Amino acid sequence: MTGKARVLSVSPDGRTAVVETERKSACEGCHKGSEGCTACSLLGPDRKISCTALNQAGAAAGDTVTLTSATGRMLLYAAAVFIMPIAAGIAAYYISSALGAGEAVRGAAAAAAFILVFAAAGIYSAVRSKKTPDVVISAVLKRASDAEDTGRGSGG
Repeated sequence: MTGKARVLSVSPDGRTAVVETERKSACEGCHKGSEGCTACSLLGPDRKISCTALNQAGAAAGDTVTLTSATGRMLLYAAAVFIMPIAAGIAAYYISSALGAGEAVRGAAAAAAFILVFAAAGIYSAVRSKKTPDVVISAVLKRASDAEDTGRGSGG
């Protein structure tokens, strides 16, 4: 997967950088538009997101860069966030049902399993991202210094 972003800051050693990109909205093709779409209202009005990326291209603050990430890893994260909690909730419901639990206990077991797996995915993501970022700055599209130079002109 690839995307375009702007570098906000670079770590002192230059190894990583905080980048900001515009969130691709699932609502862009939606007939309801962003005002009437439930997904967009849940995600919030701010379309910009930031993350830490490996700075393999030697980008500097203000540069416009290309970001890349492994498609398989992103699909794994999507499964961890969307599929695994639901599957755990369903499994807990049926296991507690097989053990003869009442309806309230089955519902509580399903909710607890959903929450625990969802929380575990969040903790894993936080720990993993501190070790090595999953997003890589693969190329610098436009240097911030180039934009400053062209903005000054020859003066006269």
